[in-house]
Amino acid sequence: MKRPSVVLIGPWNFHSGAGEACRGILKALWQLQQSYRIYPIGVPCYGPHRMFSSINASLPVNLNPDVVIVHLNPDTAPALLTQQQRGLLERANHRVGYWLWETMQVPQGWGQALSWVDSIWVPSQYCEQLFAGLTERPIRIIPHVVEEQTAGHSVAANQQSSRTSRTILYIFDGASYLRRKNPAALVRAFHQAGLAEDGWRLCLKTKNLNPAGYDPDYFEDFQRALAEARQRHADSIELIDADFNDAQLRSLLQSAAIYASPHASEGFGLTIAEAMAAGVLVVATDYGGTHDLLDPDTGFPVKFNLIAEPLGFGSYQEGCVWAKVDEKHLSEQLRAAAQVSESAVGLSIRQAAQIKLASRCSLKVVAKRIDAALQEIL
Repeated sequence: MKRPSVVLIGPWNFHSGAGEACRGILKALWQLQQSYRIYPIGVPCYGPHRMFSSINASLPVNLNPDVVIVHLNPDTAPALLTQQQRGLLERANHRVGYWLWETMQVPQGWGQALSWVDSIWVPSQYCEQLFAGLTERPIRIIPHVVEEQTAGHSVAANQQSSRTSRTILYIFDGASYLRRKNPAALVRAFHQAGLAEDGWRLCLKTKNLNPAGYDPDYFEDFQRALAEARQRHADSIELIDADFNDAQLRSLLQSAAIYASPHASEGFGLTIAEAMAAGVLVVATDYGGTHDLLDPDTGFPVKFNLIAEPLGFGSYQEGCVWAKVDEKHLSEQLRAAAQVSESAVGLSIRQAAQIKLASRCSLKVVAKRIDAALQEIL
């Protein structure tokens, strides 16, 4: 019997958060290649990001795919799809849009994209609720893949490193907008927590931090927060603005005792999930896709207030609503995590986080979810 054909179009060939997420879906699809013919197709460009690979699948002439999965949001897909890729979409029996968003309002114009999708996949319950208000088309939750680790080994290894590093880490991309990633709030909360006096340090790993680029007003706010904190604790705050490879990022993550994210919203929160999987205590805004994974048993959720952004920027429209992290509670949760980082309580939280990640985001679990979704389609 001929295996159904599945084409995946997305930024898996670029070094970015979306590229990493798309590579995870591709890895899950490879787990199913005995049942399906898998054709991965990369995009020709993806913002400011470095190309990860230029290799694409060799397609049969005039392939009429059973399923095409487009791992691109509707605002980026029209500009990135090639003529060949558009042809694949037109000839496909079923078209899936793998979408995610952050604010409570889906951007104007996304509804038009429903004309070229038959179903939607999303990585979190938060995104499912957003798009359920947009369409009656089927929506499936397919989480991002977070690589499995041996829970006991990874926790023990990180527990050992945390005794010496006492590092709080945050990884964010300037191209994802500073007002969404909100690093200034973390700098202020770290200072308010008084952790520098106890030998803790804050490491901010970023890239594409361009003062004239994606968020100039928030760049100035971030620089002010850094300058004020460094006046008091010059050696306790490190800013790394560089494009690390995967091995460098893993090494940086494994050296941290705490991962902190003061985000306004995340459609999924891949770095947060990766930190949990690596046995790092997580302190993060309890809003967005991270709510699926982070709770008092698996980390340190932080309170927030909902706010409406007064001005539109990028794809975010005027008045869009998301979270403003409670900086006082963020400071308290940072200190709470630091206090248990080397204790049995901290170890228990790390292990619970890894178990939850494995149950939702492991390669095998995501592959099973994709197989069920494909079987439903076919």
